[in-house]
Amino acid sequence: MYIKKGFNKKITHRYSKENKKVRNPYLANLVTGLIIIAMLIGLNDLVFKVEALPTWQGIYKALNLREKPPAVSDAELKVHYIDVGQGDCQLIQTKEYTVLIDSGEYDNSQKVISYIKDLKIKKLDYVIVTHYHSDHMGAMSDVLEAFDIGRIILPEIDEYFLPLPTTKSFENLLKSIDNKNIPITYSTPKHEIYLGENINLTILAPVTIYDDMNNVSIVAKLVHNNNSFLFTGDIEALAEHDIVQKYSNEELQSTVLASPHHGSSTSSSAEFLSAVSPQYTVIQCGADNSYGHPHKETIDAYNKIGTEILRNDLLGTIVFSSDGEGITITSQTGKYSEKGDAA
Repeated sequence: MYIKKGFNKKITHRYSKENKKVRNPYLANLVTGLIIIAMLIGLNDLVFKVEALPTWQGIYKALNLREKPPAVSDAELKVHYIDVGQGDCQLIQTKEYTVLIDSGEYDNSQKVISYIKDLKIKKLDYVIVTHYHSDHMGAMSDVLEAFDIGRIILPEIDEYFLPLPTTKSFENLLKSIDNKNIPITYSTPKHEIYLGENINLTILAPVTIYDDMNNVSIVAKLVHNNNSFLFTGDIEALAEHDIVQKYSNEELQSTVLASPHHGSSTSSSAEFLSAVSPQYTVIQCGADNSYGHPHKETIDAYNKIGTEILRNDLLGTIVFSSDGEGITITSQTGKYSEKGDAA
């Protein structure tokens, strides 16, 4: 069969041209629709704030994508409770120093790294691993590789009472410390770290040897003039009791408490809460987590002492800004504003 030269090419060209004419309106309508949806989501983020409608932050969180830090005013001290789902991650930021406490699970590595880089931070002067459970240090190896590190502070384990972990996350942590030759300090009670004028971080615990990893958690108190923050890892009632026995109420009292063990009923004992007497309590837990955190008993205990509860699973990342006298609270969802008032 003879086909004239160039005939097939003309037919193909004509088909493509006609096909474009048919498809272009649909493509244009699709693009226009997506632009309108994007604009509506943006307006809901900034203006309407209707909870039933989606927000960009909610979409990012659902897809586990990049999460930018909440917009906060310049302050002498900022404490970020970074939303890593069912895990702990806190960043202390002063004019002179930065401290990272824990990192959440491994799958939060890029989220934590991006969050810190968005703050224009290139060096973490101190990194604290409260204890060796993956929901607190699973992402830490990647974080160490991504930044210059001044020093890492670890809880020391007595292998007679508690064997060293054999998890991959723990092995990766040790490898990164070794690869980058990062200086190690093991926690000791009352070890003070200078973070700027009138800003100090003091290690309080562990105060003794434990055979349980949760109670091995490093506990530290950050003080900025009249404002103070207590970081607690996963300590449970036993360690809380030992801390209360070692320190006075004045030494433990804090403006902000990081809820021990994600709001578990095994922690936040009455004697500990009475000593700390926090104005605010931040619970770092994941939405609909399998542990049921925070437990009802713990919420009841917090309500009993009148502390205001802020939760990552409800508010996203939460940031406290301190000038040494007052505190400003912002969150990823924008539901909290100056001095902790509801937005």
